[in-house]
Amino acid sequence: MDVINFIGRLHPLIVHLPIGFLFLALLLEWFMRSHKSQTKERIVLFILVLGALSSIWAIICGWLLALDGDYDPSSLMWHRLLGIGVGVLAIIAPVAKRFSWKTTYRCTLILIGLLVLSTGHFGGSLTHGSDYLLQPLRGNVSREVVSLHQYRNPDSIEVYHNFIRPLFERKCNDCHNSEKDMGGLNMTSYSKLMAGGDHGNVINTDVWSSELIRRVTLSPTNEKFMPPKGVPLSYHEISLLSWWVEHGADSTKTITQMDPDNTIAHILASHYKIDTSSKPFIEKTKAPNIDEAAIEQLTQKGWLVTYIAENNNFVEVSINKSYRPETLNISDLDIIKDNITWLELSGLTLSDKDIEPIFKFRNVTKLLLDNNEITEKALRPLAKLKHLESLNLNNNPIKVENLDWIQSSVALKRVYLWKTKTTREAVHKMNIKFPDIQLIL
Repeated sequence: MDVINFIGRLHPLIVHLPIGFLFLALLLEWFMRSHKSQTKERIVLFILVLGALSSIWAIICGWLLALDGDYDPSSLMWHRLLGIGVGVLAIIAPVAKRFSWKTTYRCTLILIGLLVLSTGHFGGSLTHGSDYLLQPLRGNVSREVVSLHQYRNPDSIEVYHNFIRPLFERKCNDCHNSEKDMGGLNMTSYSKLMAGGDHGNVINTDVWSSELIRRVTLSPTNEKFMPPKGVPLSYHEISLLSWWVEHGADSTKTITQMDPDNTIAHILASHYKIDTSSKPFIEKTKAPNIDEAAIEQLTQKGWLVTYIAENNNFVEVSINKSYRPETLNISDLDIIKDNITWLELSGLTLSDKDIEPIFKFRNVTKLLLDNNEITEKALRPLAKLKHLESLNLNNNPIKVENLDWIQSSVALKRVYLWKTKTTREAVHKMNIKFPDIQLIL
């Protein structure tokens, strides 16, 4: 049984008594200053005596409470000094009232009012952090950040800066900051968090051996449960925190880089309006602006250039059927090479050498090379097109026996091989070797 600790913990209860008594006496003196009577004088004197006694009791409890706590030394010193000052003035006030020391009495009441406010401020700083009073006036920054998520790409949202740090600001920083670092742990910055506290690191590679995760998942009745005051972490906050720790507790990784599972994806969608479902390359990538003069120039040379969607700089390029194929030069498309995502070069009698310029069009996702004279020898450089998803090779003298270049084509999903020199047996073998790519004969 720790009696001293029990008495100390009465301080938050007792401390409101002298505040109430002393301010009541001050208000009575102010509003009844024109009303002179013995009854009023006795009532005010009685209230002042109660204020003095409760001040002494609050000082004793507060001093004992500080012995068992881990508080910022500077704030604690000022809280103690000002609290003692209030206690001394609370004793002087009834004495000055009793012996009619008017000037001393009035000055004492004014000083009591000022010191009580100052003492209360430092007391609040000890328990809630130095920014507790003014933080609501500055607004909740973390909510403003979250409200922007629905307009942003998951590829650009850094998990620590947009979720974890705001979480610490809401639930942890009141007790773990530069002025009040309970347990020697400061959580106001990433570097200070990773430095750990008095007992070492709070984040380990194993989620459930991390002290940070263990503390927030303890029973609320456990004396080591965090946060000790205020609203505990919700299920979705603990899930996000665990997910971040599990993926290395990195300060710069984005949502996409951390590969959210179904649970995290649901949390991000329901609580933050963030859609983590896979999007087409052309939706999640921004192409450079195109000079309209360049499109006009290509049009005059026999190319048809069409934007694939509004507010999107990617284009589809095909040939104008009224132009003779031999007058077209694929190298002309270099001026919009980063904007081409769909490219149709069907029926131009292209040879292996003719398609070499295509390999510079790094953002091509759909490529139609059907009805040409292309062989399998020209296909290997296609691996340079990292975003190529669909490839039409119909009616070309191609054999599919050797498609090792496909291994480097991370995005390729479909290859059309109708009317080529490829056999069904070869296609079957390739489908087994590359199950994620559909070879269509």
